[in-house]
Amino acid sequence: FPFPDGTAQKAGILDGDRLLAVEDLAVTGETGVDVIQAAVRGPVGTRLTIIVGHAPDFEPLEITVQRQEIAIPSVTWRLDTAQPLAGVIKVNLMASTTSDEILRAVKDLKERGATNFILDLRDNPGGYLEAGIDVARLFLDKGIVMRQQYRVHDVEYYEVERACPLADIQLAV
Repeated sequence: FPFPDGTAQKAGILDGDRLLAVEDLAVTGETGVDVIQAAVRGPVGTRLTIIVGHAPDFEPLEITVQRQEIAIPSVTWRLDTAQPLAGVIKVNLMASTTSDEILRAVKDLKERGATNFILDLRDNPGGYLEAGIDVARLFLDKGIVMRQQYRVHDVEYYEVERACPLADIQLAV
C-alpha cells in the first residue's frame, strides 16, 4: 500500500492495488521482494513505469512516477482489503513519534469504519526503548510493561502510568 501523501499515492496507486509489472519485469506471486525493490530503485529524478491493477477487477493500469528519496514513516496504516472492518497498523520502527502516529492511525481507521485492528510488528528492526514502552502503554490499562536489570544495578520497572486510550479496542498483534 502507498505511503500517505507519498509519490505512489499522488500518482494514483491505491490501497489494495496489485503490482503487475515494474518496467520490463512481470510481477507474479513468486517474484521476490528483493527483486521488486531492485527494479523500483534508481537514481532520484528518473522516471519509472509500473503496471498496477485496482481492486476488485485488477484491470492493468500503466502509471509513470518520478523516483524520489522517501523517508519511511514509523507507522503506516490501511483498511484490510479482504476484511474492510479490520484496520492494519504497520509499525516500521520504534521512533519518538510512533505512539502518536498509532493514535492518529486508529482515529483515521475508525473514521473509515474499522472496528477491529491488527498491529503488524513484522520486519520491525526496533528503535528507541522508551518508544517501544510508550507503544505498549497505549494498549494496557495497568501493570508492568517491562523490567530491566543491568549486572550490578537494581531492577528498573516500567509501568503503565495511567489508563490508556486504546486498552479497550479489539486488537491482534
